[in-house]
Amino acid sequence: MSKKILLITGRYPLPPIGGEKVRILKIAEFFALSGIKVDIVSLIEQPIKEAWPYGRAFFFAQSKLLKIWGTLVALVAGKPLQVGYFNNLAGRRKCQQLLKENDYDVVLCHLVRMLPYCVEAKIPIILEMTDAISLNYERLQTPKSLLELMYKIEQRRLPQYEDMCIDKTNHTVLVSDTDKLFLMQRLTGRSADKVHVIPNGVDRCKKPVSKRPSGKRIAFLGNMRSKQNEDAAEFFIQAVFPQFLAQHPTAEFIIIGADPSPRLKNIVAKNPRVSLTGKVKNPRGFLKTCFVSVAPIRYGAGMQNKVLESMACGVPVICSQVAFSGFEKILSKMDVFLADIDNVDTFSLALDELLVDDKKWIYFSKRGYEICQKLFSWESRLRPYLKIIDSMLDSPVNVKQT
Repeated sequence: MSKKILLITGRYPLPPIGGEKVRILKIAEFFALSGIKVDIVSLIEQPIKEAWPYGRAFFFAQSKLLKIWGTLVALVAGKPLQVGYFNNLAGRRKCQQLLKENDYDVVLCHLVRMLPYCVEAKIPIILEMTDAISLNYERLQTPKSLLELMYKIEQRRLPQYEDMCIDKTNHTVLVSDTDKLFLMQRLTGRSADKVHVIPNGVDRCKKPVSKRPSGKRIAFLGNMRSKQNEDAAEFFIQAVFPQFLAQHPTAEFIIIGADPSPRLKNIVAKNPRVSLTGKVKNPRGFLKTCFVSVAPIRYGAGMQNKVLESMACGVPVICSQVAFSGFEKILSKMDVFLADIDNVDTFSLALDELLVDDKKWIYFSKRGYEICQKLFSWESRLRPYLKIIDSMLDSPVNVKQT
């Protein structure tokens, strides 16, 4: 008899825009290929345009008024604000009903903010935590906006809440060893055996870049709804790009990503050599026109998909230590071009090197592509998920070969 999973998420994964959505969609797809039915309960912000292909789907609209009210309630109650932001009473009741009336084998809870929807479940719960969000907020610079001030509130409240989530679920999955180590320093080993690291994969690129593009275009790839992505793009525009542009007046900086904020749009409008694509169907098409991809992330956690996507296309990557930290147990410092985010000159010099040194450009291009081909298929990366499920159930899951 085939296994059944109830997936609970705060954002519908289709279309898969941003690393958060890409990862949970790939997990569901992998389960389906392994013969597991995946029903989904998801909050939505707008009408659904793509049907859920892996099982039944139950959607609950989360209006702005509900988000604001939930956030205020959480603020007063001393809970993480995101728990209130994603609170939907109808959605929680539906989860309780589904768990009572159906013979699900496992609940897959996507991110800590959704645990209230299933914490009382009588079946095993896997928490797909992905990132240690408290690490993300700990790295946050001095708040420059109301949103970042709210992040500071989360910074104080999340550690205890994350620890509770790990204690109340059967298994927790993170995307990098850096995130696990950060959490284990707080948990002092009491839950180490139930916290797992399952890194991201990346889809293979059939036609990677074979030679350096003739222009001087620089790429930044990322979901611009993410505050750390906006911060990185803004930092590059204002601190790094002017130095490079002074030496190379025809250089361009292109930001490939959906949902840029009015603030970022205003900054870009004042810089004629900088452009925003907004939402695009084929980000790789834009990436391949660039001689380099940059990831000047200053705060954040987890594994940066922008690094993997660029490497998979054969586009060399210059990244900060924060962007690299999620890869430290998998990649070496010879696989990407590391630059000190606190020293603007190093980023500008790295750009110069990859622009003028053909051998270095070819090395990083081929190296990145080959590593993604060898180490980062989604199937190989997600296979440990089945071992986690098998450890909780009587009969093993059979993996279909693809």
